[in-house]
Amino acid sequence: MASEIERNLQLAQTSPTIVGRADDPGSPRSGSPRGSPRGKDGGPKTIQDIINYRLQHNPSEKGGRDSNHRHHHRYGFTEKQLVTINRGRFSWASAMAMCFFVVGGFVSATMMFLALQNTTFRLISEEVSYIDAPNPPWELPPWGYVKQPNGATSRKIGQKFRYAMPQFMMFYSNFSACFGLFTVAYFCSELLVQDLGIDQVKNMGDLVNKGVDVYLIRVIPVVLLVVVIIASIIYFTAGFAFVISMLVGAVTCMACANLGTNMNFEGGPRLAHAMNYDLVGSLQLGIRTGAIGGLSAHSMAQLGVVLVWMIVGDANALVGFGTGVSIISFINRVGGGIFAKGSDIGSDFVSDQVFDSAGAEDDEEETHELIQERGEGQEDKATDNANALSELLHQDDGKPDEKNEQKEIEEMMARTLTTMHPVNYLDVIGENIADVGGTSSDLFETMCITLATSVILGSKIHKMPYFGTSLPFAIISTGTIGCSAVSYKVLCHEKHSARRIRRSLQLNLLLVIIFVEGMVIGYCYLHWHVYHTITLDEMINYCVVIFLGLIAPEMCASICEFFTSVNCFPVKWLAKDAYLGTIQIILQGLGQGFVSAGVPSVVNIIVQIAAFRLEGFYGLMLLACASQACTGWQATLAAYGAVANN
Repeated sequence: MASEIERNLQLAQTSPTIVGRADDPGSPRSGSPRGSPRGKDGGPKTIQDIINYRLQHNPSEKGGRDSNHRHHHRYGFTEKQLVTINRGRFSWASAMAMCFFVVGGFVSATMMFLALQNTTFRLISEEVSYIDAPNPPWELPPWGYVKQPNGATSRKIGQKFRYAMPQFMMFYSNFSACFGLFTVAYFCSELLVQDLGIDQVKNMGDLVNKGVDVYLIRVIPVVLLVVVIIASIIYFTAGFAFVISMLVGAVTCMACANLGTNMNFEGGPRLAHAMNYDLVGSLQLGIRTGAIGGLSAHSMAQLGVVLVWMIVGDANALVGFGTGVSIISFINRVGGGIFAKGSDIGSDFVSDQVFDSAGAEDDEEETHELIQERGEGQEDKATDNANALSELLHQDDGKPDEKNEQKEIEEMMARTLTTMHPVNYLDVIGENIADVGGTSSDLFETMCITLATSVILGSKIHKMPYFGTSLPFAIISTGTIGCSAVSYKVLCHEKHSARRIRRSLQLNLLLVIIFVEGMVIGYCYLHWHVYHTITLDEMINYCVVIFLGLIAPEMCASICEFFTSVNCFPVKWLAKDAYLGTIQIILQGLGQGFVSAGVPSVVNIIVQIAAFRLEGFYGLMLLACASQACTGWQATLAAYGAVANN
């Protein structure tokens, strides 16, 4: 009995103490709540006490406050040290942004219903016609009466004409953008509140964030200076409206890229800490972190295009908006990519120089030991086998080995943190800037150019400018709502494999595709059956083209995954033929690589030919808009990959 008491006291003195949040049940700082584990002397709780308490009071089974809360604590620390979990912070800026976008969405929804009755303020645009056609209709709402220039009775090629801008769909686009940006603000607020983890993880995250700030502080003034110089030159040829649109586009794109990059680095330590607890919570946190960059680009792009068009009233001014966005996107993608590649190469060089001598000494020692083992191995082989068998028989369910293995992993992580060169952090910074900032900028640029082209062509070549300019906004705005909605939840379970999780992500994308296609069918049916704006054949052609644009990107991605996934037979076939030699592997790998790139190209060509045969250049424009409808979710996955990888 005395020996048992002495052993328990020794365990209590040598076991580490975990210090958690003050409001965590059972925490030493929580005022010793009722039922919380305490040491035998009333002192701090030990590892064994905590494990026993959690096994007896499982919050997930009782549905307590921790069942939907991820601020649990990791009980696997084997070091004899005090472990502190650093808390996150509340963001007032995110809270104010949520309030602002809620008000903006309410105002936009109200203006949508007023636009159906043609009781809002008039939005009229004047363009040069590319076709000969009757004047735009105005007898039925929601078009309203529009007086043509010089009292023209019809549209003529090269002559100016006026038409009512699609007020309902423009306000609908503002509403969807506000919903997307509200989602972004909510995810930012939720991310920043999460725990940062232990001190090592927090310090590493702080160091990386400082590096990001230095990069942005150095880059932003230079980029803005270049934009201002270009805008000053263009002012004398394109006019004031073009320059203002260009500056707005540049500033908006830069803000979007910086937001996605900063939040990605903020999410790194928090995701690393969340992965200690459960797969479901960490996956949701990672997806929402990636959605900040993807949805912000998707939403701010369409919001910027709509607001510029509403204020200026000239579709050509949207070219200036796209020009400013293109400049920023080029600098972020190319400049960030070069910075990332330079950081990667520099990290490899420095690592080789720093650890080359130590590695050589270690190799010599290992070689010497290996020679000795070979000389003495025959004599000690039977003894080693007997000792190994004895250790295996005396193990207590593998717990000693698991504990030693975990301790070795923690020691290795600690050595890695203490021996990392600053250029190793620079590599992480460059990789995230290229992946997140560059991807957000590319998406922003593509969205702006697509919408601007849609407005210009839809007004100039379509016989019904109201419908021709509204359908692209209906496609992309509905996609924004769908991508924002599916970002809140991904079906996942602790026992799901990586392949099963990928299928859940593809299921979310499928839901967005169905939602967008259903909205388009309803909108086209309304204009065919109620307003008689389009014919039945045109309605069918529009729906078919948009459906092709929605599924074509996913088809190309599935084909590429088939040729590159380890679960599919092309990669297995390549691994099976590895015994044939290096030349066979290189030639076979190149061949499969060309096929994986060629088949999606063929699919893309077929889809474009079909769209052009059905509706000409307007069909190609609808195809581009449909392919951009789901990019908010695709960019979310790209940013999630970056934050999860690092």
